[in-house]
Amino acid sequence: MNQSSNSDTIKFLYSYGGRIVSRSTKGSDVMLRYEGGHTRVLSIDRSISFAELMVKFEGLCGHLANLKCKLPKHDLDELVSIKSDEELKAGIEEYDMGDKIRVVLFPISIKRKYLLHHLLCRDSIFPPDPTLRQDIPLLSKNQNTNAM
Repeated sequence: MNQSSNSDTIKFLYSYGGRIVSRSTKGSDVMLRYEGGHTRVLSIDRSISFAELMVKFEGLCGHLANLKCKLPKHDLDELVSIKSDEELKAGIEEYDMGDKIRVVLFPISIKRKYLLHHLLCRDSIFPPDPTLRQDIPLLSKNQNTNAM
């Protein structure tokens, strides 16, 4: 059964834990494929915020990640970083209703994980992560960066 154009859900075909490699092709075109790791489908409400989606992906793959979306009708060499609600909405609009959005999740380094988690937690949206180092000083919302 085809999805109607006013469907409230969207499907993400997401991969993590592997790598992008070239595959052999006839001719001079280089094609890429995702090798190793895991590839899954996530069906989710179209109105999800970027922050909510990233929390969902963290729970599914076990780590914070950078979200990169494959452009429709392009190979994996055309990945676009998604970092905000506006970019997520634009990415969803690029796909036809029947297509899954192809995304690749790249792990965030420890330092970036700490900073990203701090940014998400500073507004008390998410609880503090007890596994992160608490002895690294961070600027509070009211501190001026020039004072340092």
